[in-house]
Amino acid sequence: MKLKLDEKFLPLDYSQSLYLKFHRLRHHNEQSVANYTEQFYKLLSRINLTETDDQLVARYTSGLKLNLQGELMMHPIHSLEEVYQMALKVEEKVKCAPFGKDQQTGLPGFLLVLLSLVQLLGYNGVEGTRDLLEREDHQELEKQLKLTNKPVVKTIKTQYGDIYDCMDFYKQSAFDHLLLKNHSFHFEMKPT
Repeated sequence: MKLKLDEKFLPLDYSQSLYLKFHRLRHHNEQSVANYTEQFYKLLSRINLTETDDQLVARYTSGLKLNLQGELMMHPIHSLEEVYQMALKVEEKVKCAPFGKDQQTGLPGFLLVLLSLVQLLGYNGVEGTRDLLEREDHQELEKQLKLTNKPVVKTIKTQYGDIYDCMDFYKQSAFDHLLLKNHSFHFEMKPT
C-alpha cells in the first residue's frame, strides 16, 4: 500500500533528491550538533540506505564542522550513538574554551595566523628573481605591441561611445600572417 501511495503522490526524483540532501548534509557554524544529528537521522530514515556502522560513522563525521572532525579522529568510534555523544562533548569543550586561544601563548588563534601571513608576505628572498622575470616579460610584451600596433589613419567615435581606428588597408594585421606576406588584394575579386 505504501509503495503504491509513494508512486502516485511523490515526485519522480524524490528518492534521488533525498540522496543528494543526505550526501550534501553539512554541519554549519550556527547549527548545534543535536540539530545536525536530527537532520542526519531524519534523512537516513527516509532513504533505504544499507551501510555498515563504520560507514555511517564516517558519513556522519565527514559532515561535521572541521574542528569537531579533528577532535573525533583522535578516538576510535564504532557506532552512530558513540560519535553523537563524542560530538556533543567536543562541542561543549569548544564552547567553553576561549575563542581561538592558543594554550601556550594565550594569543588568539586568528592573530597568530595573521602574524604568520604578514611574516611570509614580508619575506623578500625571491623577490629579485620575480622582478627580473617581470621586467623581461614586460620588455617582450612591449616588443610584440610595437610589431602589432599599426599607424592609425583616422579615429571615429560614435555617439554611443564606440571608438573605431581606421588604418591603411594593406597594413592590416591579417596581412602579417606568413601565408599572406606579399599578398595583393584585388577589389574586383569576389569570394567563392
